[in-house]
Amino acid sequence: MWRFRPGWMLPFLLVGCGFGAEQSLDPNQLYVVRHASADAAPLALAEGVLERRGPCLFIGETLLIWPESYTVDASGTAILGDGFRLSAGDRITVGGGGYERLSELPSRVMGPAPPCPGPYFWVSKTRDVLPGGS
Repeated sequence: MWRFRPGWMLPFLLVGCGFGAEQSLDPNQLYVVRHASADAAPLALAEGVLERRGPCLFIGETLLIWPESYTVDASGTAILGDGFRLSAGDRITVGGGGYERLSELPSRVMGPAPPCPGPYFWVSKTRDVLPGGS
């Protein structure tokens, strides 16, 4: 018969809590809301101009949740991923899927809950970027 042993489960719970490098919540720097890789990815496309609100990037009213391989550049003002440099004002096309609630995403959000509100677009890949002002 199984019985609870205090302190026994804590190491197992902590194993699943690695979220990668910690990011700053400095409002002057971007915060890359990232998701863990999923076995399958949604196939919708989202297109529009990246807008910065607080530390997050949006297309319209939709917060973008980026793949875990995406990072903030050294200046803290752009996101690097899929061979692209993305910043506010860029017109982008990304593949993925739209969701109203975090609980609906195909994989978990890495780190704490996003510091910006949804709805959300779970980005699987950046398809195209036209730099701002072009």
